[in-house]
Amino acid sequence: MILESLRQELLSMDGVSEHTPRFGGVEFRYKNKELDMCMAKSLHFPFPKSVRDELIQARLAEPHHILPNSDWVSFWIT
Repeated sequence: MILESLRQELLSMDGVSEHTPRFGGVEFRYKNKELDMCMAKSLHFPFPKSVRDELIQARLAEPHHILPNSDWVSFWIT
C-alpha cells in the first residue's frame, strides 16, 4: 500500500518521528515540526505559499480540505 511505503520511507530519515494526531490518522514530524499528516485516503502537507499556489494551479493538489486558506494542501489517493 502506498501509505505504508511512504511511512517506511519517512521513518528511515534521521529526525523523523511518527505521532497520532487528535483527529486520527498518522502525523510525521521532523525535529518536532509537523511535515505530513496521513489519513485513510489522503495526505496533507505544508508548503511555502508560492509552492502551495503552484501545486493547486497545476491541479497536483487541492487547498487543504479544512483550512483552505492555509499553507497546507491535500492530496487524495486514488
